[in-house]
Amino acid sequence: MKHLLGVLTLTLVSTSAFAGFYNPVTEQVVPTVTETFGVQHSGSASLDSTIIDTRGAYAFSSIGTLRYFDGGAGGTQSPGSFTLAAKNGTSFDIVSDYIPNKGPAVGTALQGGGTFDGTALWLTDTMFKPKHAPAIGTYSPGSTGTYWDGTVGPADTGADWCLNSSSMVSMALPRDTTTKGSYVSSFDVYVPSHNGDALAGSQNVRATSYNFWVGPYLERDEFSLQSAGGIGGDPTLSVSTDAWHKVDVRMDFTVTTQGPYYTYADYYASGHGPTDNIWNHDSGSVLLSYYVDGALIRQRTQVLDQTSMRQRPADTPISFSAGGGIIRGCQGSAPELYIDNIMVGQIQAAPILGDADHNGKVDFNDYLVLESSFGGPPSGVSNADFDNSGKVDFIDYLALESNFGYGAGVPEPMTLTLLGLGGLAIIRRR
Repeated sequence: MKHLLGVLTLTLVSTSAFAGFYNPVTEQVVPTVTETFGVQHSGSASLDSTIIDTRGAYAFSSIGTLRYFDGGAGGTQSPGSFTLAAKNGTSFDIVSDYIPNKGPAVGTALQGGGTFDGTALWLTDTMFKPKHAPAIGTYSPGSTGTYWDGTVGPADTGADWCLNSSSMVSMALPRDTTTKGSYVSSFDVYVPSHNGDALAGSQNVRATSYNFWVGPYLERDEFSLQSAGGIGGDPTLSVSTDAWHKVDVRMDFTVTTQGPYYTYADYYASGHGPTDNIWNHDSGSVLLSYYVDGALIRQRTQVLDQTSMRQRPADTPISFSAGGGIIRGCQGSAPELYIDNIMVGQIQAAPILGDADHNGKVDFNDYLVLESSFGGPPSGVSNADFDNSGKVDFIDYLALESNFGYGAGVPEPMTLTLLGLGGLAIIRRR
């Protein structure tokens, strides 16, 4: 299910109960795109009904990236319906374990409220029909088996995900300036435990790991801006198993654009190649802050790939989305995981309650705006309907009163007196 959301004019509460990745007093989150994966028992395992895509960051076939929709008892994706061919051994490509699939139960509690509705994105070590996985101890690629969908192939090296190109969020880059922007990608994640439940025949070379890779995915005109197919190879996160967790990745971009500038027409007409001195001198970086259940886990600065930044025509925006994946068990990844409630949005400055004339201060001029429209709908550019109820009322006066003096220094005694008298007049008008 795809939801493209318009810009909202009111201050939003965080998509979870945890607002650790932004300051709700000075910032607001404006969702741009979300994905919730539809209705249980409807559709199929295909990603076609979603806005999810793969980039081959960890595996070129990405046979292990699919939609989870029918995992209840007796369902086509119920626990034990498939065999995960894990590579937990000493070699990257030797199948060492057979692990049965195991998904979250419908109704499992989500962090921040709500419960799991039975649909999600499903990332797996290559998943085969029971008794049809490549033999344990064999190299795969090399040996093959029958996949969950009936096709035949080897145990893959991992699975990745991001949003498709039409659903990514873009940041415009005006010429010859430094642009800053803040965004967030958020999702719920569930990692099932698999300790002690490997199927018969396992070599049990090492204990199961439960890490997973977290993006975001970054590109400019479909040219990746970081390694591993644009999703990145760092960091990995780990959460407690058999419970839902909220992951928020804050992205604070700083990008500088500088000519010379060219167009694709210029490029193709002149026959210029990458070594010719026609590329721009754009550069940038993004500070990535990773939060799990509202707590800051890690920060890193990603320098945007210089070649991809410079070999794009002028005014080409940066595009990005939530993303991530898993790779081989011997490299620390979980055998499978579930992603739900994906959201990518912009972090903007929050409107100041009480600032009716939008000058960054709450002063007596704002009271005059409120008084002039009190009892009716807001009118004009100045707006005293601070709670967006469609009416300027006493609730809006209380909001103005509580923030009076913000950005304007210490109010003069006479101003406070006038405000108090104005409040009494408003009370008489209620």
